[in-house]
Amino acid sequence: MRMTLVVPPADLPVSLSEARKQCRVDHDGEDDLITAYVEAAVSHLDGYRGILGRCLITQDWRMDLACLPAVLRLPFPDAVVVAATFTDAAAGAIAWLPHESLAPSVWRASAGWGRPASVIIRAGFGPAAEDVPRALQVAILQVVGHWYDNRAAGDFPGSAEALISPFRMRRI
Repeated sequence: MRMTLVVPPADLPVSLSEARKQCRVDHDGEDDLITAYVEAAVSHLDGYRGILGRCLITQDWRMDLACLPAVLRLPFPDAVVVAATFTDAAAGAIAWLPHESLAPSVWRASAGWGRPASVIIRAGFGPAAEDVPRALQVAILQVVGHWYDNRAAGDFPGSAEALISPFRMRRI
């Protein structure tokens, strides 16, 4: 399985002004640095490669499969299938949608089993920063503030770890 981000989030979970307040900065001379810290903190948490194992702001991912299973487990919680195609030797690419949801993020494929497939999935708490749980926003701000105050340190503060823990997806 290969995952590719096709529609990135339209926004960041925290604003530059919130991050400035966290860093106790009241001028715009550090905006590039603070924005870089926000983006790095979000990247550490968000999406397929993030430690949360879920998306913060709504985004679309393409999941390329060498062999479509009859039951498709999506890599994010609360994800939905937006579009899908499978490759048929005779007809080429054929559009299909999963037949039914068996559980959150688990779908039964309606056709194409055993064939190469591409599935577009949409995941995230919602399209805006306000949709992201406040605890995750606070964790991002804590990380940004910590990195701003301790520029040589690259660690993730324990208080932020505690805030994200309930939202982390654990794979079994």
